[in-house]
Amino acid sequence: MALGKKKYLLIIVTICVAFLYIFGKTAKMYLRPAGRPEQASPACETRTEKQGEGQVPIEPNGVEPSNPHTSKATVKVAKVIDGDTLELASGEKVRLIGIDTPEKDQFYYKEAKNRLKKLVEDRDIALEYDVQPADKYGRILGYVWMNDAKNPEQEIFVNKSMIEEGYANVYTIPPNVKYVEIFVQAQKEARKVGKGLWNEKRPVSDFYVASRNSNVFHRNTCKTIEQISEHNRLIYKTAGEALDEGKSPCRTCRP
Repeated sequence: MALGKKKYLLIIVTICVAFLYIFGKTAKMYLRPAGRPEQASPACETRTEKQGEGQVPIEPNGVEPSNPHTSKATVKVAKVIDGDTLELASGEKVRLIGIDTPEKDQFYYKEAKNRLKKLVEDRDIALEYDVQPADKYGRILGYVWMNDAKNPEQEIFVNKSMIEEGYANVYTIPPNVKYVEIFVQAQKEARKVGKGLWNEKRPVSDFYVASRNSNVFHRNTCKTIEQISEHNRLIYKTAGEALDEGKSPCRTCRP
């Protein structure tokens, strides 16, 4: 008989505990202030992978920008890989947005690499982001800013500097086009006086072709243009016309 009473009491206690638990969860849900969603625990938080209004872009090592309004983060450069790519002290690689420098064994490759090395290697930089924070290779996409060693109160916009000094040509890929107009103008000035890579003498083609859906232009003999439909083709008489519209030279036919 005593054993039966114990079982009966145990059942009642269990029911009471379950009821209190359910009632507490329901009350919490209804009493929560409107417009304020329950915060996830730190262990469940993830970094933003798509940038939109009010979002903070992915940062090296998950560090938020020192100034979220400009989307910049201060990081240290460990080494320069080539004229448009560098490696941070964290081991992450950064591809400079909006520029393209010569590949190995091409004209002005060493000069471009050495220039970027002189500017940023083993120094702190401010990394600014655009809409797309990384490329398909996992590299961070960024605009690089740094203090001028000769005049600490002045900032050097490294991406622009590489273009205006003739070490790089404009190479923009949407949606990261924040400074494209500034880059194109800097390129015009460098081309006008034949700075750096613009001093290379390349064969002239009869005309040049680009697609309306691409920022790259080609020689009229490039096989790539076979993939561009007739109604999407843009024709330029000179390479300069294409460059002045912000088109970038094909890496294969090198117009």
